[in-house]
Amino acid sequence: MLITFINTFLGCCRGLKDDSRRTINVCEPITQTAVDELIADILQLYKQINVENFIPAEKFVFICHKAIDALVDGEALEFVHDPNGVAIVGDIHGSFPDLIEALATAGWPTDRTLVFLGDYVDRGRDSVAVVLLLLLLKIRYPKRIYLLRGNHETIEVNLEYGLPAMLDEMYGDLGPFMFYTLNSVFDWLPVAAILSDQLYCCHGGISQCVYNRSNLRRLPRPTSWLHQKTDLSDVLLFTDTLWADPAEAEQREPFVPSDRGISYFFNREALVDQLRKLGCRALIRAHCPYDKGLTQSLDGFCYTVHSSKDHSRESYEAAILLLDFDPQTNLLGAQAVYHRAGECDVQLLVEKMLKRFEISRDDEFMSKPLEGGCKQCELWHHGMSKRKILWDRCLSHEHLYEIIREFGEANDVARYYIERVKRSTDISTAAATEFPYFIREMNEEIMTIKNKENELRRLEAESRQIAKYDFEVHLPEDEEDWPKLVVRDYEIT
Repeated sequence: MLITFINTFLGCCRGLKDDSRRTINVCEPITQTAVDELIADILQLYKQINVENFIPAEKFVFICHKAIDALVDGEALEFVHDPNGVAIVGDIHGSFPDLIEALATAGWPTDRTLVFLGDYVDRGRDSVAVVLLLLLLKIRYPKRIYLLRGNHETIEVNLEYGLPAMLDEMYGDLGPFMFYTLNSVFDWLPVAAILSDQLYCCHGGISQCVYNRSNLRRLPRPTSWLHQKTDLSDVLLFTDTLWADPAEAEQREPFVPSDRGISYFFNREALVDQLRKLGCRALIRAHCPYDKGLTQSLDGFCYTVHSSKDHSRESYEAAILLLDFDPQTNLLGAQAVYHRAGECDVQLLVEKMLKRFEISRDDEFMSKPLEGGCKQCELWHHGMSKRKILWDRCLSHEHLYEIIREFGEANDVARYYIERVKRSTDISTAAATEFPYFIREMNEEIMTIKNKENELRRLEAESRQIAKYDFEVHLPEDEEDWPKLVVRDYEIT
């Protein structure tokens, strides 16, 4: 059961006008043709400053609500397999040219399955066009494109990076309502995916919490500390999956508090241990623009993909990963495709994609009709809690300190740890260092697991039914025989 300290962490409140919901008529029936036309419109008209000229408020909300309908059918951990190949795309950060470049290189969703690793918004000027196009593709091809959640798809982050102001400029008084509506979509995004039973994909990294497939699958959606099934362990696991980083320097301890002020750096030994628990060969993640768009670390057990500009550099080689499945070995091979971030001929690529889209329109029809009845509209009509909307989704080091401090008022064990933390000059980092030990000793009191063991057993039994393949990849006991992922590099000139 989550504890009372979180009442102090509502964050910065933007006004949600009581009459916002009544000023727009949303979620009228729409056809597949209309969805296709919206996709084509965004591809052709992305340069317009005001997206609302071709995506009015009613359609914006409709796209968000129907995207939730598509996401509800998935899980927090997605299982993906495509014999034709998979493309992995890292941070886009509101750069429409880089999204177009990635789609042009990877192919349309009918060509191969697309997995995006999060961070679709913020930093770039095209955040709204980027996220609306991706959501439309999810609606159109729900089993051919997977949108994982990044740390910028949490309200406490995108609230501070200009997304509210961008929506205010586009939609005026309806801007705050659009902001909350979009973040309600983000709360349904999956946090991780396992590709062909062997590659683990997420935005950030691994966690000190029990990290296996069943625990990831049981993470509640929509994400909120107020969700009735959410435990403290869930929030910690969720936070690390979105925020953790591989250690860049030699690190003896498996996990060390991150200098981001949230989550941890993990070393090679910690990653290998967690990969064994997940039954995966390697971690593929995003979250960091290193020197180039693909970076290998931790002795080849970790790959970081960045697919857009690094705003700290004038020029940057972004990358996407193309994965091919070998039916003889049941293993995935990979190649990295690089491009100069933000420097593509967008118009030329858009024309090519529009032609490809036209050819493929009849190749795959939408699996379910987009009917008028909308559960999300019903939720808004019955009232949406501003408190629930604005809740921080992740636990920073400061949050961890507050948890220890609150328990320290009435518990001897917690009082011991709060005294240790207070002796440090950096209280938040000290709290993050002590927190794993604190949790282990306080487990009975603060980590009430609601029927968790039975649920985990059920999820484990279901795993093979959900997986989209009839094979398993087994990791050898001897690490020297580990089937490491080898990525071949080449550049498109």
